[in-house]
Amino acid sequence: MAEAYVSSDGVVTIPEKFRAALRLEQGGRVEFVQFKDGELTMIALTLPAKALQGVIARAEDEHSLEQIDHIVARRVAEAAK
Repeated sequence: MAEAYVSSDGVVTIPEKFRAALRLEQGGRVEFVQFKDGELTMIALTLPAKALQGVIARAEDEHSLEQIDHIVARRVAEAAK
């Protein structure tokens, strides 16, 4: 667990150990997902699709299949860049 602060312009510095685990480098992108129970999750767009398996399965109950297809397609496009 780690703590971070939000700057006046909304910038949050992700602690180095988490950036390394997510393979995030300068300019890397993340996506935020909010579940119906209020839980928020940050997903690095650098992770392989297999790493998202649990998140997508969990999100299926809370998002339409169309929304999930859109998220997956966007992540595949990002990974191909």
